[in-house]
Amino acid sequence: MSVDVSGTCLQRRKQMIFTMPPIRLEKESPYNNYTKYQLDMRRKAEVLQYSGNSQASKGNNLTKKEKMAQILSGKYQNSNYPGKIVQEVTEVRNEIFDISENIYSYKTITSNIDNNCNNSEIIYTSTRSSGVPGPPILLYKDESIPLYNYKNNVDALAIVNDDDTDEWRYDINDNTFIVHNTSNSIFSLGIQYGIQNSQYSYDFQIPYGIFVRGFSSGAINATYDLSLSLSTSTPIDISVLYNGGSVIDPNTGSTLVPSVSYTDSSFNVQLLDTSFNQTDVAFQAVVHGGTVQVSNINVFTERGFVYDIFGLPKISLETPFGYDDDFTNVEYGIVFNLSANNLLVETNCSVRNQVDASYNEFALNGAYLS
Repeated sequence: MSVDVSGTCLQRRKQMIFTMPPIRLEKESPYNNYTKYQLDMRRKAEVLQYSGNSQASKGNNLTKKEKMAQILSGKYQNSNYPGKIVQEVTEVRNEIFDISENIYSYKTITSNIDNNCNNSEIIYTSTRSSGVPGPPILLYKDESIPLYNYKNNVDALAIVNDDDTDEWRYDINDNTFIVHNTSNSIFSLGIQYGIQNSQYSYDFQIPYGIFVRGFSSGAINATYDLSLSLSTSTPIDISVLYNGGSVIDPNTGSTLVPSVSYTDSSFNVQLLDTSFNQTDVAFQAVVHGGTVQVSNINVFTERGFVYDIFGLPKISLETPFGYDDDFTNVEYGIVFNLSANNLLVETNCSVRNQVDASYNEFALNGAYLS
């Protein structure tokens, strides 16, 4: 018995598009402000503060008996007083009884200890005095030099909590050319692990333009005027696919049919004979048409699902007599997600009578489908 896993493999490949690898560089490089020698010395000083795990590195350490003798000797004990206590005697005359009385008081004479010890002072020690092998250099610890590249402990767990909070992501490119009466992908919608509910309704807006392009078949002695506009019959058809197949609308139980509205557009292109004096001279016109708005994209939103949004444009092209003889490989259609720097492209042609429409960037929104 064979099991067809092609659909699962296809979804897996699509999911990889939305993978966001972690940032490897956790912080800015310290080499911009410090030299390699300073950073190496800071790390060396930090390491030398700690004893190693091997017994060979503990040869000069004190034994337990030696440490106890050091403590009991009092040589390394701190005094309870910062100096010494002295007694002061003050004679006071009692006028009533005509006698003198002594009043005793005590005060502390502080030792010559610098209580404001400067911990930031750098102490240099030769490696000869420290038992560090290699050429003699001065060791020092400068707290102003940062430590970097800390070792991170990695937990080898079978199941790791996912910190991804995105509910969905989309993958879209600028200036997607789709030829007249041909279906092709506009963008992909990937459901992520942060999704909160099992059904959502999405809507999006996307800028579009109409294009026409081709090549001259030879030297041209005439000027041609072309007229382009959206077809009167379903000029922009939007469909949602899962693994290349139709999607079921959770609300109706039938094939999903999104609602589509758009800004109407039309324009004229003039091809001058002076621009085409030989074979295979290319021309292209791209004109911003406005915005396509799509709503009621009701889908199931299980984690890992990837949907492909396809577009099928229909454009009306009117050409004069003789045009087909002078130009070859002519294509026309719609540019989806037209970028702001391509609102008007005129290559070996001129555009007239275009519609003035506002430019709106691509935007995708989703809401829980109750």
